[in-house]
Amino acid sequence: MKLGLVVLLVLLLAPAAHAANDRFLVRTGNGPTRFGHFTESFTAKRPAPVKLRNQYGAPTSSRKLFDGAVCKQTWAPFKMTVRFGVFGTDTSDPCKRGAFLDANLDAHRWHTASGVRPGGRAGTARQAAVKPCRPTKCVLATHISDCAGGPVPSVVAKLQGNRVTRLKVFSLGCE
Repeated sequence: MKLGLVVLLVLLLAPAAHAANDRFLVRTGNGPTRFGHFTESFTAKRPAPVKLRNQYGAPTSSRKLFDGAVCKQTWAPFKMTVRFGVFGTDTSDPCKRGAFLDANLDAHRWHTASGVRPGGRAGTARQAAVKPCRPTKCVLATHISDCAGGPVPSVVAKLQGNRVTRLKVFSLGCE
């Protein structure tokens, strides 16, 4: 009887433990934006670019846009491109201290718990969508935005034909 209970507990808890340690899982539930081991937070102690460098190493490319207010960094081995930004009168370097804006995740290993992944079937994204899909995208998660006054996409699967081409993850913040 005890062995059966232990086996049952292991079977029930193993997927949750695996998901918590999955370096390429894109979360679509409530709460902060999370992909891999990165969790969006709005604290100056560990800015978003520092967190991603600590978890995935130095970016393979880095470029400033919009008069230096936005930084676009790419991690080629992970097929991950992330944008960070500074707002208003903040003159900080967005590549070092910027807030997370969005991420494009293009590698097949990036996936949601429901199995949506780049290179995967568009039908899987359509089944996981929380809103009706458009021909080129399916919204997989939304969040309430004070700026927009209602729900806005937080995770989107980009589609081309019958395939998912990218997972796009958006910040929960607004200026």
